[in-house]
Amino acid sequence: MVPPEEDEFQISAIGNLPVDVAGCQPGIIYSLPVTSVDSVDSKRRIDVVGAAIVRRDNNSGSSDDSPSATAPLLMLCAQRAQKRTYPGMWEFPGGKIEPGETPQQALAREISEELHLTVNVGEKITTTEHEYAEFVARLTTFWCTIADPDAQPVNTEFAALRWLPPAQIHTLDWLPADIPAVHLIQAAHTSE
Repeated sequence: MVPPEEDEFQISAIGNLPVDVAGCQPGIIYSLPVTSVDSVDSKRRIDVVGAAIVRRDNNSGSSDDSPSATAPLLMLCAQRAQKRTYPGMWEFPGGKIEPGETPQQALAREISEELHLTVNVGEKITTTEHEYAEFVARLTTFWCTIADPDAQPVNTEFAALRWLPPAQIHTLDWLPADIPAVHLIQAAHTSE
């Protein structure tokens, strides 16, 4: 085998390379100019988590302050601040998974930092991947409840926080990575 020139490298799989691969055979090593590969997958990838935080609306006309399993369900939606990328768009609060963290640990940490809440992280709703202009986000969204039913979120970084019934969350302008979870949540709660 001939070693590649300095401006070339060898690949053993074609994958999603933006080259004409007609006639290429699997298992054969092909040399491509580095410039052809630099544009491939050059966007940084980030793993993030989002919290679909739900609570019962105990202010919906009940005569006492006790939580009711029949009270309408509300979901916390967060609007991105003007200083952030994609300002004004809505998202489930959360953030990046740090090295050594599980998605659930990252979500609990992010919600504590962003909203000063302790949450119980429940089942995964979905994992989606979306390519933004600057990066590719792999978002895993989880159901969450607030550990202390009397606790209220403290807004430390969002333009707005809004509690909405799941059937109404589609009315907001969501970040693209969150939209699949929005649809799944709405489908699961169409009767509420």
